[in-house]
Amino acid sequence: MKQDFKEVVIYMKNLGYSDDAIYKILTSYPIYKLSSENILQYIKDIFREFTNEYFGYTKSEVIKMTKRTPEIFCYSLGVLKEKAIFLKKLGYSCEKIKKMTVSDSKIYTLSVDSINNKFLDLEELGYSKQQTFKITKKSPSIWGYDINTLKQKIEDIENLGYKKEEVIYMTVIYPKILELNIDTLKNKINTLIDLKYSLEEIRKITICYPALFGLKIDNIKQKIVFYQDIDISEFILYDSKQLMQSVDLSYARYMFYKEKDIEINNSNYRKLFTCQRLFFNSYGVTNEYIKEKYKYKDYLKQKVKVL
Repeated sequence: MKQDFKEVVIYMKNLGYSDDAIYKILTSYPIYKLSSENILQYIKDIFREFTNEYFGYTKSEVIKMTKRTPEIFCYSLGVLKEKAIFLKKLGYSCEKIKKMTVSDSKIYTLSVDSINNKFLDLEELGYSKQQTFKITKKSPSIWGYDINTLKQKIEDIENLGYKKEEVIYMTVIYPKILELNIDTLKNKINTLIDLKYSLEEIRKITICYPALFGLKIDNIKQKIVFYQDIDISEFILYDSKQLMQSVDLSYARYMFYKEKDIEINNSNYRKLFTCQRLFFNSYGVTNEYIKEKYKYKDYLKQKVKVL
């Protein structure tokens, strides 16, 4: 860079950018091709307009977006507004647009045609308009996938034993499945097979709780083995979404009830998953308190000793 960027650096530091972030932005293509005066003006304009009533971003959100996507500084505010207006015309609320672009600011680098085509692509793949809103809101990175990639992802999941409508349903609930490598999905399925579940049972479990595919294998094993150990694993076949709760909390809740002579079985297993507010109102203790008192790691140590 031949220009003197001293004034730019000082201004950006005052805004809250770190030295690493400033270096990344000022050396990113095509930012470095601009004069220091132009860059400084872009930055001032972006912050003035993005934090006003129309866009409604906070200063920290603008910093987050521009750190991740420095190219934003090279688009005129008119072009950025045009993209936001087009998203509104598609049916997204201002709040949804804000959440999507903060989560994945690369949306602002897409052309209006690209945005429109991706919306149509998802409908062509089998998603309703409402499902398209949901999937792109939850996982804005979907905007960056071409239709052939998405089509292949869906087909790969179908080949694992799911119907097309089931894949659509699962990816609307947990769109990050589309970002996972097919081998990752297979490994999770094999983990469940090792835990003595049939392929049909696995299909039911993952349709009910598709986010299971996003859990680490050790996490899945720990949870299911614990529920098998205390003989209540039956619920996993029809209420697998409860697997979202940490095993640390489930163990602590189980031991808390046991100390009170309250038996936990397949009929009342939901006691383990009562929300914190109701649990506190009933017993006057917090999750943090019982997790400290009844530590899952101590349970694991005891298991090792027994073995």
